[in-house]
Amino acid sequence: MNYVGLVRYPVFGALVLFSLIVLGLDGHIISVTGGSHEVCIEGFCANAGVSTPSFAGLGVATAVLTLVSVIPITIIDVLRKGAITSFVAVELGWFFFLWVMWLATFGDTAGNTGCNSSAANGIGICSQVRAVEAFSFLAWFALFAYWVLLLVFSFIAFSKGDTKIWVASTRDADFSGAADGIPVYNTSYPPQQPMAQHQQPVQYPPTGGPVMTA
Repeated sequence: MNYVGLVRYPVFGALVLFSLIVLGLDGHIISVTGGSHEVCIEGFCANAGVSTPSFAGLGVATAVLTLVSVIPITIIDVLRKGAITSFVAVELGWFFFLWVMWLATFGDTAGNTGCNSSAANGIGICSQVRAVEAFSFLAWFALFAYWVLLLVFSFIAFSKGDTKIWVASTRDADFSGAADGIPVYNTSYPPQQPMAQHQQPVQYPPTGGPVMTA
């Protein structure tokens, strides 16, 4: 059974959802903190005095890269069997880059210290920062777990003789190790019983004929 194919689409769906949330939150943070506009809270308007955080730009870039890659990969995989975008090697390389980006986004967001200012708390930035941190971690964890699962099963298939596993479609790949449709046979044999030794009958030379006496 292709366990990688079973978890593949749920992971992709979760990535799209988390990316949309991070994109919306970071986009709102950039729009609120960017420039020198005034922010009104309960009828009182004052300059926010909060600089645009760097993690917001990184979060937007990571979310956009995820959306423009995962969605086309899913659509092409459904419409066309064996597309190059679904190759095991392609997914391992690209998703490695993506989970590194999500890890960097999570680390940069978690290290943010701008929430110590009263202005940031007043416009609700801190709650959004914590939400970005949480969903960035979830996106990284889901993508990293899928990447490790795909890597482990690919090496298992390769070790069993399937040298073409790297250019196989992840959705239809046979990770059991059967290459080119050739089944893998069980090469272990039961221990052989020692053969019973048959004792050859002892043959005696013919005795001489009767002795004739005169």
